[in-house]
Amino acid sequence: MFGNSETPKHEHYFIIIMKELEDLTIIEREVLLIFCDANNFSLSSHIPLEAVKRRLRDLSPKLVKKTINLLLTNGFIMKHPTRHRITYQLTKKGLHSGNQIKLGISN
Repeated sequence: MFGNSETPKHEHYFIIIMKELEDLTIIEREVLLIFCDANNFSLSSHIPLEAVKRRLRDLSPKLVKKTINLLLTNGFIMKHPTRHRITYQLTKKGLHSGNQIKLGISN
């Protein structure tokens, strides 16, 4: 398609920087800790989103949705499709980070 000397006119490079535990805000850490608690700090457990939202009634629904999406896209939690609905479970990164938050090790 392109010869050796030809390059496309428009090249776009996107660098995606994923957040790590030390990059999370206080609210993001709290929501992650609630996910860990709701899943009993287990990788094999998965829960519906309502179980987490029920514990976050003090926060605005918009903020909760934004925080959950951030945790999903940064690999702390993942969707777990079931026959009836989508549930959510912790990833290894999420479990490790949740344990660090619980123990007060994180920055």
